[in-house]
Amino acid sequence: AEGKAEEAVERKGGKKANRLEGSQVRKYLKAQVPSSVNSLRGRSAIMATCQGREDRKAVGELIDTVDAYVDMLYGEEEVEDDANSSLDDRLQRQARAYRENRRVKAHDLETQGVLYVTMEDARIDAVKVARSIVTDVSRGEASGASRVVRLMPLSTVTFASVDDVAKAAAPLVKAYFADKSPLTYGVQLKRRNNTSFPRKEAVEALAALVPEPHAVDLANPDVTILCEVFKSIAGVAVVPDFAKFADFNLRRLRELAASRARDRDDEEYFD
Repeated sequence: AEGKAEEAVERKGGKKANRLEGSQVRKYLKAQVPSSVNSLRGRSAIMATCQGREDRKAVGELIDTVDAYVDMLYGEEEVEDDANSSLDDRLQRQARAYRENRRVKAHDLETQGVLYVTMEDARIDAVKVARSIVTDVSRGEASGASRVVRLMPLSTVTFASVDDVAKAAAPLVKAYFADKSPLTYGVQLKRRNNTSFPRKEAVEALAALVPEPHAVDLANPDVTILCEVFKSIAGVAVVPDFAKFADFNLRRLRELAASRARDRDDEEYFD
């Protein structure tokens, strides 16, 4: 529905959970937690990029937006709150609840321009969340995360080796392509802070997982097997419509949505 993304973000202060604004809570709770990259293995996540020197503000926008869409897709968490207590007590109580129960958690990878949030609840599908965000952005319905450039959903994270990447991707590929009419697919692999990872070998290993009759299309595939290598870890996902939504580039999608809106306004003016 029109404006559903904005409504989801605006709900972060109230209704079911009766939450305070996220920016207030973050006075007591740092959005990012310093993390060893190896501790991130085994969890689904959304990696994102932003312009340099915008990390602090961008990660706040990212976690608020992802958290809002998790609430919208999976239902809001109930957080008890006493409206009669002082503002300071309420903030601290909310911060404790966020630390103990929050389903989305930001991590500081100590790399400028790279943001990372994990899905702390195994039931949350990072691809579904990211795809919902880009769908709304492409329709001009989402205004959050303006400093975030691109989203890369990762269904699982493993060691950065060809064997481990192929092993992690195999069940994802099998589950997605099984019993489906012929689809086109592509493999997109990016390396960050890891120049020794054998990119060509990994791409070939991932492509080999896809059964016939599905065919490669590097220009505009129906489905993209996404692999993001960062230092000693690698995340993988099978992402439908990745190419259709500008490789989940939010800024590009906003530009396209604005252009379509201007075209519609021009048509209405001349009609």
